[in-house]
Amino acid sequence: MVDLVFEIECLPIHPETVQVVQGPTLEPGGAGNFLIAGARLGMVMHCHGAMGDDMYGHAAAEILAQEGVDVSGVVHAPGSTSTLVLVLVDQAGQHAFLGRYGGGDKVPFSDLWRTQIQMADAFFLVAYALFETQIWEATPFALQTAREAGVPIFMDLGPDMSPVPMETRRNACAQCTVVLGTEKEVRVTTGLEEIEAGVNALFAWGVPIVVVKRGAQGCRVYTRDEMLEVAAFPVTLRDSTAAGDTFDAAFIYGYLHGYSLRDSALFANAVAGAKVQKVGSGRQVPTAQEVVDLLRKYRVDLPFPPA
Repeated sequence: MVDLVFEIECLPIHPETVQVVQGPTLEPGGAGNFLIAGARLGMVMHCHGAMGDDMYGHAAAEILAQEGVDVSGVVHAPGSTSTLVLVLVDQAGQHAFLGRYGGGDKVPFSDLWRTQIQMADAFFLVAYALFETQIWEATPFALQTAREAGVPIFMDLGPDMSPVPMETRRNACAQCTVVLGTEKEVRVTTGLEEIEAGVNALFAWGVPIVVVKRGAQGCRVYTRDEMLEVAAFPVTLRDSTAAGDTFDAAFIYGYLHGYSLRDSALFANAVAGAKVQKVGSGRQVPTAQEVVDLLRKYRVDLPFPPA
């Protein structure tokens, strides 16, 4: 996904009005936010999938490489187009997304992907990969490879599971170690209106850990034995774009570094809190120093960065 970010005066935009804007800034969006955030936290990030064979896809891939992300597993199928999202952010911190799906030839599961997944400490998947036309046929092979290699699988339920058949949702979730999503995304994924019923449905499908992201209210971490509620940090909201993606990267960081589930969630809230104070996506995710500064400001004792 490629974001074109405009800073505008105010939302909503009314017909026949004029606003002075700043931008656009081209950034890797969606999973690109996750990849850059993970790299800035100190993880080695390998990117698999398809990007457009157009100026947008190549520019976004170059930015990822500049941020230290391994893009050797990215395929730019000849003639393919990028998924583009016009991101409008106003001075009150509100945002709106206008999107266009990209497309191109199907990308097969490669030997490079198999090798890198087998050697990984974690495998991360966004639900978009279950129905995106270029890679949805390759996605089950990636999940199976991670599962057979004993690699923990993390999946974000966003942005919208509704195009995915229910059986496919169940099968994907059943292979996960942790699923992450907002309350709305849990409801859409399971087809159940009550959040507790949705979480219990995910448990019934075989998910051991469910993380529910709740924005300014922080998050909840559910296991079959307990529910942990972890408050957000009282920061000034400037733009919540990419906050959920950075949260995912930070939670996985904590999980892989031996943090407790509560501390993993606390760290993820901190990284997301550092993000929402900045406008935009991609390279506007927080740096490691910005995360350290926030932890110090709120006197949170976590082993980051490691000695």
